[in-house]
Amino acid sequence: MSVLVADFTNHTGDPIFEDTLEPMFNVALEGASFVNAYSRGNARKLAGQLQHPTDKLDEQSSRLVAVSQGIGAVVTGEVSRRGDKYSLSATALDAVSGNVIAQTEITAGNKDEVLLTIPKLAAPIRKALGDTTPESVQVEKARGALTAASLEAVHQYGVGIDQLNAGNMEEALRSFSNAVALDPNFARAYGSMAAAYGNLGKTQDAEKDVKLAMQHVDRLTDRERYRMRGAYYYTIENWPKCVEELGELVNLFPPTISDRSISPVAI
Repeated sequence: MSVLVADFTNHTGDPIFEDTLEPMFNVALEGASFVNAYSRGNARKLAGQLQHPTDKLDEQSSRLVAVSQGIGAVVTGEVSRRGDKYSLSATALDAVSGNVIAQTEITAGNKDEVLLTIPKLAAPIRKALGDTTPESVQVEKARGALTAASLEAVHQYGVGIDQLNAGNMEEALRSFSNAVALDPNFARAYGSMAAAYGNLGKTQDAEKDVKLAMQHVDRLTDRERYRMRGAYYYTIENWPKCVEELGELVNLFPPTISDRSISPVAI
């Protein structure tokens, strides 16, 4: 099943939550082998081609994109602040009918705990979609992958992903560089820097950063490790190993027809 995660509505007034929670929610959802998180970058481009073009992935535009691409479900979300605590909610909707598949809400004790609550927020939605993995196992598997030195590092990464998807490679590199400056163990940011350098034709820089990403694969999910290793072998042009890693990725995490996310440079 393909699932599109829409923009989370930020009621906190704090810009650090803009473009921050959605990539991490994708990571938590894809802990289920049969769930493929549809590329938000592709979805945003398609939203710009709607009858009423928009650069936002709200519920309406996300559902329209989802229907056009054969995506089964859309997830909307909200984050708000109550004193020192933060409330996060998510709703999974059938893309065609708009019927609610599942709703979930959770509270984080402070800002630093927000990321670590994401697997618990996603667990009821994964269960409603058909995942039988116990919540405790889901949370444990995702713990290392959602660990970051700071929320600001994840925010910079999320901004960089949007810039990368928009084709703004230099801006993306600045954001990813900010992310790794805040968190030197941020494997996803190194991998995405490698992707940006690759798109710019700077193969030596791409190889350097993908090697740095490989040093921190413990901070990735099982699915992301196959992608990262595929990206590494792609960058150093070891085609047999690249095929081996991406082939195993497809075997263990089969992409749906609408999925566009298995390219080794789309980390």
